[in-house]
Amino acid sequence: MFLSPPKQGEQPGKKKRKTELQPPPQKRESKRESQSEEERIQKARDYEGKERARAFIPAWLDQFPWLRFDKEKNEMFCEPCRHFPSISDKTCSLYKGNSTFRKTLLDCHDPSKKHELCAAASQAKIDGENSVVAPILRGLSKMQDELRAGMSNLFHVAYFVVKSERPFTDFPVLVDLNRRTGAKMPLCYHHDKACARFFVDIYQFIYDPILAEVKSARFFSVMIDGATDKAILEQEIVYVRYLDSTKRPKNVFFSIEHVKRANAKGLYALIMGAFARGRVDDWKKRLVGFGADGAAVNFGKDNGVQALLKRDIAYLIALHCVAHRAERGLVDSLKELDKLKALHQNLKWLYKHYKFSPKALHELRLVAEALEEKVLKPTNLAGARFLPYIHKANKIVCESYAVFVTYFQDLISTERRPKPSPKVRGRAYRILTFLMDYDNVLFSYFMRDTFEALSELSLNFQKDSLTVCDAVEALETCSLKLVDLQFQPTEGMQEVIDAVSKTGLFRGTKLKYVNEGQILFLRKKVIDVLIKHLEKRFQDLQKGSVPSKFSIFNPSQWPSDRQELAAYGKQDFADICEHYQPLMDEHSVTTKMLKSEFILYKSYAAARTLRMPQIFSGILCDTERCKQYKGLSILFEIYLVLAVNTAVCERGFSCMKRVKNYWRSCLGTEQLSRLMFSSIEGPSMDNFDAAGAVEKWWTSGNRARRPGFNPWQKEQEQEIRDDLYEDLVLMDQEAEQEENVRQEAISDELGLEAENVAAGEKRLAEALDDSDESDIDESDIDTFLKDY
Repeated sequence: MFLSPPKQGEQPGKKKRKTELQPPPQKRESKRESQSEEERIQKARDYEGKERARAFIPAWLDQFPWLRFDKEKNEMFCEPCRHFPSISDKTCSLYKGNSTFRKTLLDCHDPSKKHELCAAASQAKIDGENSVVAPILRGLSKMQDELRAGMSNLFHVAYFVVKSERPFTDFPVLVDLNRRTGAKMPLCYHHDKACARFFVDIYQFIYDPILAEVKSARFFSVMIDGATDKAILEQEIVYVRYLDSTKRPKNVFFSIEHVKRANAKGLYALIMGAFARGRVDDWKKRLVGFGADGAAVNFGKDNGVQALLKRDIAYLIALHCVAHRAERGLVDSLKELDKLKALHQNLKWLYKHYKFSPKALHELRLVAEALEEKVLKPTNLAGARFLPYIHKANKIVCESYAVFVTYFQDLISTERRPKPSPKVRGRAYRILTFLMDYDNVLFSYFMRDTFEALSELSLNFQKDSLTVCDAVEALETCSLKLVDLQFQPTEGMQEVIDAVSKTGLFRGTKLKYVNEGQILFLRKKVIDVLIKHLEKRFQDLQKGSVPSKFSIFNPSQWPSDRQELAAYGKQDFADICEHYQPLMDEHSVTTKMLKSEFILYKSYAAARTLRMPQIFSGILCDTERCKQYKGLSILFEIYLVLAVNTAVCERGFSCMKRVKNYWRSCLGTEQLSRLMFSSIEGPSMDNFDAAGAVEKWWTSGNRARRPGFNPWQKEQEQEIRDDLYEDLVLMDQEAEQEENVRQEAISDELGLEAENVAAGEKRLAEALDDSDESDIDESDIDTFLKDY
């Protein structure tokens, strides 16, 4: 063996020490280790979400028989879990629908307990009575039926609270009342918070079908109006008008929105927000009409709400509410007619006199009882329906004329004690002077019949089914009634004239300044002024505008001659087609098709005696005729959904005032909208079936519902045990005290007897000591002992 020579500086035979060895070189840090844990997780997520494309593998359907794939939504889901939502895990993504397409998710879901229970229930449903778990499921179903019946009772109570516009705090009292009358109620959900939670599902149960109708409607109009609630917040109500399943117009409360900016842009944004919250994304394509009151913010020519809407919807028709137009027509007439203004002022004084004085109203009723007549309290002239209000106020004065005159004569009498204040006496004198004037009395009775015709017009204008032609027809009817009042005295006027001409008195009152000629002249002037201002307010509906040109479809206005009928309405029809040309292009309808359909419509409608809206609805309900009138059916539907009035908005605000009263002034806008929708659009109590709402509540929670479970049951049972234990301890203590008292009584009795015996023995011993033993007989001793 050959050894290598030692190196220079190294002694032979010695090894190098370990301490002199160099440390190993440091390992270079990899790129993966240089990244933090969060960065690597985020990078993996980005890779999964953006770079890596996962897809559904059809082979999974064979491996997992319960798996289903929806191609339209591009998601996979578990079929048994969706079929049995009451026992499934609603938080699982396979219940909602999963689009990540991971096999590990399927592997984890397959052995889960909730899935196995749903799969067993699904198999039992297939096997029927032969299933092993069928008896268990029947028992479970029976138990669930009982619970659902109890929950239905709770939901009926909750809906009654909402429908009757009562606070949620009334719910526990009503539940307790129903439970006392024998209704089955679960052991839980008896508080007002449960009522608020139930109401959400009840609202969705009512709201979803109506929202589906709005979404399925081909065209609709929107109506808005504003008011201030009890919290001094400005609210804007939104209604939608569309055709229901029977092709008749239907006005539906859609939303109420808090107004942040009360200008045109703010209201326009509010309308957009209402449709966005309702998930009606294509509302601009289907909006054809806009209705509101005549405020400048709504109908400004350049920057109003209707102008902003027309920038996106060129064919939109904006209509000022016809009920407001009639009201404004009467207000315009008041400015020209001094006699009408004086009547209006005296009716206001009458209302204020009795409004703020219970004593005055009580005295008025005493006067009516003395005269054996009936009297009503004078009403306010202002209101949402101005014309019916003023008609009622004037009618009360005419019918109770003698009562009012007698009362005010007594009020200004010098013999009255105590005397009223100078302000009250002055007002009473002015009213009495007006009532005792012959011309004023005749004018009041004349205006009673005039206001009756105007009030009937206003009520017709407030109908939900009103169309443009119906409004024009109602206006024409009212004008004819007013013209008829010019030529002959009304029934009330004739009564006054006959009474004064015979006796010089009218209902026991001598009238002043008897002159019939002036009132006859004034009567004609009043009618002319009223008709002038009404026609001025409605001139756009009578001629020139697109809505007025729809009258060419009204068979009642067609000429009877065939040649004239063939040429009738061609120019107006061409104007309508030109106005809606963008809409016709979207539906692939040409002008030639429309002209051909118009001729066909004339032959169809001429043979029928129905009104124009009924003819339109009949055509729209018939599928074959809709195909035949492809272009005209669009015009018919647009005509029927035009927002002619907004009276429904006023009724909505009446509901808002009832729901959001002084006690509930903190209601938020969203909750207020829900409560108003349920009150306005919800079915009546007789027609409300809580089963659907209960089913929605049963399946909508993230966790399974447990209406029979009481989380505080153990604590309640423990409290009962503690109370029972305390009662038993108290009973033991009372029994022990009674025993002690009895023992003390026995001890006292025995002690007394012992004392008596001792005393007797002592006396016996003394007697024995005093006498000799030979003198005492045994019988005497026995007798002595018996005494003691």
